[in-house]
Amino acid sequence: MESVERLTMNSFKQKFEEIKAQYNKHNPFNAIVEKKELFSQKPLILYGYGVYSSTIISLCNELGIEIDAICDSYKTGIYGDMGMEIISPERLKNEFRGANIIISSNMFSDEIKKSLLSLGFSDTQIYLPTISKVSFVHPQEFINEHLEGYEWAYHFFTDDNSKKVLLDRIRMYFTGIELVRTSAGPEYFDPEIIKLHSNEVFIDGGCYIGDTVQEFTRQLRIKNTGGHKHIYSFEPDIEAYNKALNNLGEIENIDLFCKGLWSCDTELKFYSDGGNGSSTFANRVNTISVPVISLDSFLGDKPHGELPTFIKMDIEGAEKEALMGAQKIIREKHPKLAICAYHKPEDIYELPKLIYDIDPTYKFYLHQCENGIYGTILYAI
Repeated sequence: MESVERLTMNSFKQKFEEIKAQYNKHNPFNAIVEKKELFSQKPLILYGYGVYSSTIISLCNELGIEIDAICDSYKTGIYGDMGMEIISPERLKNEFRGANIIISSNMFSDEIKKSLLSLGFSDTQIYLPTISKVSFVHPQEFINEHLEGYEWAYHFFTDDNSKKVLLDRIRMYFTGIELVRTSAGPEYFDPEIIKLHSNEVFIDGGCYIGDTVQEFTRQLRIKNTGGHKHIYSFEPDIEAYNKALNNLGEIENIDLFCKGLWSCDTELKFYSDGGNGSSTFANRVNTISVPVISLDSFLGDKPHGELPTFIKMDIEGAEKEALMGAQKIIREKHPKLAICAYHKPEDIYELPKLIYDIDPTYKFYLHQCENGIYGTILYAI
């Protein structure tokens, strides 16, 4: 057994090195590399305490480019353990008028650029290398923060398809090369994995406008199961929630809640994109306070026969917290799980490990349900 495990680990390390070698050829931040001399001549500021900040910092360190500070409208203090000061837009305007500025947030890039122009900075001072929706990760940053977890997950998943999806996500983080669909069926309902039966109790975490519920009921009809017992749908974005109410009005035995899922019952700041599918929990502009609940709390007084048989989650990076809030249900009922595992790099290893720690009898699979950078689903059966 030990020799087989060592072979698997060695195989992962070899494949990882092959993927890392592709980084230089497909470096998504070549715009920074090409402007190394320019960025070294003036003060350089990163604007946006976003997902790209540490990646850009790692690349600049590699190139010998000094970053003077990070600017953000909603953060203060020191950035991580790097000792880099986080300054306000007002200080940026007053103290770094001649600086070059790299926008290190993709979601809010338009908003940030508009703000910089209003502060008097020119187009020639503002750079946006992160023009793709891909959450690029610098190889050294990945090694420092995620390599051990991905190595564990590569060994943890036993089927070749799951290992391939895992490696393809690493390649996407390094190069921007998008993933190719591997799943045979609709998202969350791969027929090779998900077996639907009569009297299913379905939890739709992140129901958006109701499209997953519609597919769920369609799959039940295809399989002639006789229908579902109950559906509970949760969507914190009010505009998406209202669309779901309209779209699902004819479905029986369903309850929709304008709430999010979390590890406890509380309120969180929520960024709404107007029901267009990119809303998230974030302390940014245009945020509102929304109620969130744990499934253990919500289902706590229901009899065993009314507990979920199938839980789906697509909740914009809150999947780990929501699973922590569903430990009792998962342990007692062992529902089928279809969990999005693409919002954060660590989802690939943190989510299966959490579920396994709750109930080690699950079998785990990673499937890519669409071409692109999204659609990586963790199934636990």
